[in-house]
Amino acid sequence: MFVLKTKFLNKDAGIYLLLFLLSGGFYFFYYHRLLLNLNDLLFQANGDSLKNYYTFLYHIKNDKNLFTFSGMNYPFGENVVYTDCQPLLTIIIRLLPFAENYAIGTMHFLILFSFIITPLLLYRIFVYFKVQPILGFFSALAIAILSPQMHRIGGHFGMAYGCVIPLEILFLLSYYSNPSFKKAAAIFFYNTGLFFIHPYLGLGGGMFSFLSIFISGLFAKPKSVFLLNTTRSFIAGLAPMLLFNLFLAFTDHRSDRTPEPYGVDILAAAANFESVFTPSFAPFDLFLKKWIHSKHVEWEALSYIGLFPMCFGLIAIFTLPFYLKRLVLNRSLNSLFISAFLLLIFAFGLHVKILAFLHIEITALNQFRCLGRYAWFFYFMLPVFLICTLSNLKINTLQGRPRKFILGLIGLLFLSLNLFEGHYFLTDLTRGNFETQNFFLEKNLSNEEKKILKVVRQKKFNAIVPFPMFHIGSDVYQKNGEASFLPAVMYSYHANLPI
Repeated sequence: MFVLKTKFLNKDAGIYLLLFLLSGGFYFFYYHRLLLNLNDLLFQANGDSLKNYYTFLYHIKNDKNLFTFSGMNYPFGENVVYTDCQPLLTIIIRLLPFAENYAIGTMHFLILFSFIITPLLLYRIFVYFKVQPILGFFSALAIAILSPQMHRIGGHFGMAYGCVIPLEILFLLSYYSNPSFKKAAAIFFYNTGLFFIHPYLGLGGGMFSFLSIFISGLFAKPKSVFLLNTTRSFIAGLAPMLLFNLFLAFTDHRSDRTPEPYGVDILAAAANFESVFTPSFAPFDLFLKKWIHSKHVEWEALSYIGLFPMCFGLIAIFTLPFYLKRLVLNRSLNSLFISAFLLLIFAFGLHVKILAFLHIEITALNQFRCLGRYAWFFYFMLPVFLICTLSNLKINTLQGRPRKFILGLIGLLFLSLNLFEGHYFLTDLTRGNFETQNFFLEKNLSNEEKKILKVVRQKKFNAIVPFPMFHIGSDVYQKNGEASFLPAVMYSYHANLPI
């Protein structure tokens, strides 16, 4: 029977321990400055990074209502869901008063730890599919290195938990091993929790779960099994979405909520061939862009899969006729891969074009305007599908030690290429960051800032208005540089004054 949790005391303990140490060492090399100063440094002090540090901390320290963020939009406040303040995490920290002053350090640790344990979860997936251990070991490390969620450490903290998708896959594999309403309920609670870390994670996890379980049921016999599977797919994937919408209906009291997100083009942050198959960093970016010509996309849509899976996938397609009869199809693996591929199409915004052609508009879907993020599921499932298929390919002339050697060599090549690309990827992400002290700790304020804070507290103002600030349409106000916004959030947090 498939067991979701890793048994660290069994014979495989050495493999998991080595994976953890290698993964931890890799991220320590690039993020050692942050790891050694978890609570004392900020990734950046501008843009979404500044705003999301502020909303996270203000909600923990100053808000009385669990579901209302009062730090902005004075005097009305805002629903916590729309502020990127990770309400699930803030609720937990609020229950631990001693953790309040270490909230930023806690969040930094959880994000980095999620990336460190990602190879362990991926290796567990390979164990489930009986992948040759050396190939699975190297591949698990390789896949984690280029995780597109690493981009989110720069400010979108709620979406920066790198283990979320591999853990979703493990929950689904646990369901496949022994389908039951209990297993579907476990996935339901997981996806519901994701909504309260970040709605994009919840919607992605819900769609992926629904599609995976539903598609697996299409191959099931008899029909009664299909009906049971369909019911469970609804519980695991769609019910969390309905519950989340009910939560918003009961807690969001804004009567003038805009039905459309800010931005002219909903497809501006959709994925395309460039964002998935060409990197935004050296060393292969110029070479690949010569071959893959597509409309440039903003960084929100980036989900580069890596050179090795791309080349390996092309080789698999061209050689398919030669090994088609030797393929051992796995229903669980196929269901997961097809679901990830459908989410890739969704990330490309094809549904927007189809709905527009039919003159149908679903404003709830339009709220999720950064469609490129849903390509993350394809990033994980493409190499998992390729590696599992390769490892279980039946080749009579290639067995025993030669087979293990070749599979191990392929895994090592995968890891080497991703390490090579990953160096440029992570160097770009970390360059010039972690230079700002955590000014949300009062001890880190300058003497002048402490004097101003003292005056602000004594005067008992109602709110802080940062200038200059411009209304640019919908419900969006544009910060004209950080000269006004940074001190505003700093004094707002320490003085418990809304903006």
